Amino acid sequence: MTSEILIVGKGIAGMTSAIYLTELRPDIQITLIDKSDGSSSATFFAQGGLAAVQSTLDSFDSHYRDTLEAGHFLNDPKIVREVVTRAPEVIQDLSSWGVSWDRFEDGRLNLGLEGGHSFSRIVHHGDQSGKIIHQQVASKLRNYPNIQLIEHSAVRDLWVEEGECKGVIVYQEDLSQEMTIPSQTVILATGGLSSIFPRSTNAQNSTGDGLAIALRAGVKTGDLPWVQFHPTVLNIGSTDHSNLLTEALRGADAYIINEKGSRFLFDSLSKGELSTRDLVCEAIWREIAKDPNSNAYLDCRHFPKGTMIRSFPQVYSLCQRANLDPEKDLLPILPAAHYHCGGISTDRTGKTSLPRLYAVGEVARTGLHGCNRLASNSIIEALVFAKNAAAALALEHRKESANSYQLDTRKIYSPDIFGQPSVIDFWKESLFEYFMKKSKPEFGSLQEIRDRLQILELSVERGIYSTTILKERNLLQIYEALLIFNKNECVHDFPYQKNRI
Repeated sequence: MTSEILIVGKGIAGMTSAIYLTELRPDIQITLIDKSDGSSSATFFAQGGLAAVQSTLDSFDSHYRDTLEAGHFLNDPKIVREVVTRAPEVIQDLSSWGVSWDRFEDGRLNLGLEGGHSFSRIVHHGDQSGKIIHQQVASKLRNYPNIQLIEHSAVRDLWVEEGECKGVIVYQEDLSQEMTIPSQTVILATGGLSSIFPRSTNAQNSTGDGLAIALRAGVKTGDLPWVQFHPTVLNIGSTDHSNLLTEALRGADAYIINEKGSRFLFDSLSKGELSTRDLVCEAIWREIAKDPNSNAYLDCRHFPKGTMIRSFPQVYSLCQRANLDPEKDLLPILPAAHYHCGGISTDRTGKTSLPRLYAVGEVARTGLHGCNRLASNSIIEALVFAKNAAAALALEHRKESANSYQLDTRKIYSPDIFGQPSVIDFWKESLFEYFMKKSKPEFGSLQEIRDRLQILELSVERGIYSTTILKERNLLQIYEALLIFNKNECVHDFPYQKNRI
């Protein structure tokens, strides 16, 4: 097997990095690695769509201002300007690859409105935009013979020598085997970390793997505490990622109400339901805190009959499975972890502080989002920076001899004795108390985490580990970084820290 460019992750960031690069340099051998088959990526479950100026009533300046305001002006203005002005370009790329969008009968795009946006500018496909995009891009990916896939394989660590990234170390559980795969360049496109929290809108495997392996390699990171929560997640006693109620519902005039039927958001927010996610989350938590036995609700009962099943079929199906009828019933909601605005620090081409290592998508901290992401800005960010990274690599890539790409393997013993899912869940609950509720956890001090990490590291070094052990190791690696950040009191200087519960 030869690999000149190795991409970790098969969501939109990883797949489009491969496609953009192949279209510029079809002579480059690309390997795409994913720990599943890509169908559990954040892209696949994205409901809303992509934000881009598509109307003469709208403007780049407006999208630019909305992005800065949502991020509380902690964004990088140059990056914001680049992404919003190039959003129509990358949406056109998707269209040329066969992705279809909702349109009116006359052919005009049916643009959605979401919280924080001044105009309707969300290009979408019902409430299944991510799934449609993922399926179409994955289909296109199969057309390129120079792109090889390795699925159901977890990247354990970066292979770093002489201050450069030389490849990755991969664990294949079904073969009880570890492979060291050399590569001229590695691109991390591993997604976010929301599933380190007990309640998340992401798939359970969104555990911050790329960030964790970068931290172990000493790669520079930024804005790690800036985790965005989504305010409208169906609260039915389940933490299933599919419980997300798309932002587009509020854009379509759904209400958020309390037990008395009052639209309480307007008590503190002039834009009410169309305020940014962090402010809506804060208002919901503040309302619930008045009475721990109360609930907040999303109210769609005033929608014209048939709107839900016609325009929001995924949400309608979710409600049916929960024995709720959105045309007749209030939908109980509670915020859940949704998106990581921080991550591995990169420049506009995806370069990191470690030579020969790039990062693209949610795992990267580009400066676009500030401390709070504007709705539907995530996929356009992934596309713009995937395209930038591909352009940079296409120019700088030089062929190396085949001898540079020799695989190395070793057998792994996987007794699964060091980590169990219940242990991981307990870490999540305990540290959630500390980070989000500011109360002392039963355990989870910095020293306890380091002691546990030392045990896990020794196990991995000796070749005695499993997928569960790697998952716990990555989880604790991220918690250690967050605790250090908190210990240095950087978090407390953040003016909107209280909004991130």
